[in-house]
Amino acid sequence: MRANGEPYLEPHHIRRVSDGGPDDPRYVAGVCPTCHRRIHHGADGKDINEALGEAILHFEYAVASVEPPNRTTRKRVMA
Repeated sequence: MRANGEPYLEPHHIRRVSDGGPDDPRYVAGVCPTCHRRIHHGADGKDINEALGEAILHFEYAVASVEPPNRTTRKRVMA
């Protein structure tokens, strides 16, 4: 929460820009600060990040009204 009580989200890059990931809106999600810390520092952060990447992929394809590729294809794109 902000000081005035309004909620806010932080941008999370599915692949870190510092690790050579793309700075592209297709690989960014808005997450709350607590979840953002959990993704980067939590024991289950890698799993959450993968699930978030899958959710973004399915949303992107739903908007485009096409079938998403299988999970193996997405992992190669994210790696």
